[in-house]
Amino acid sequence: MTQYWKFLREDGFPAHGGSGKWTVNEWRSVTGTVVPCSNGIHACREQDLMAWLAPALHPIVLAGEIITTKPLDDKLVARAGVIGPRRMGWNAQTLRLFAADCAHHVAKHNTDPRVGAAIVIARACAFGLVGAAAGDAARDAAWAAAWAAAWATERAWQGRRILAYACGGMDLEAIKAATEARLSQALKIVGYVP
Repeated sequence: MTQYWKFLREDGFPAHGGSGKWTVNEWRSVTGTVVPCSNGIHACREQDLMAWLAPALHPIVLAGEIITTKPLDDKLVARAGVIGPRRMGWNAQTLRLFAADCAHHVAKHNTDPRVGAAIVIARACAFGLVGAAAGDAARDAAWAAAWAAAWATERAWQGRRILAYACGGMDLEAIKAATEARLSQALKIVGYVP
């Protein structure tokens, strides 16, 4: 069976339109004609995750005919659905680490040391090793690279990476140790002195 996903806000309400609070293991359905972006239960496939990022990620089971949206083909809609327990590995910290991962994944094509430094600082900020000022200094470079990757061939990798964080498949302690080892040099490169 294909796994589908649903991003929600922290409080269980839709993050990208729609109405009503979602509750784990409680089916929701619509009446009338199922119409993408208008009437239906919406969900993502792995390759769609990047387009719909939000704070809370849940597996979802869809029922009835499943329609793929056009022209973007970036979500599914069905008559009914039920969410499973939130994937607690997807949170504000791992969202920030994911953004740094995306930037790192495309940075191999960029030799500017400021790009690599921004990625290290973004990870350090996620672990609380530096404050918001250093994170702000790095944010623009990391997010620009991440979003550039999102709309190209990187989407499949990004979907797998989101699920690795969400389902506990990432070694956060190893990522933190590698970040700490390179943090001092990264801060020097971008000219940030704490």
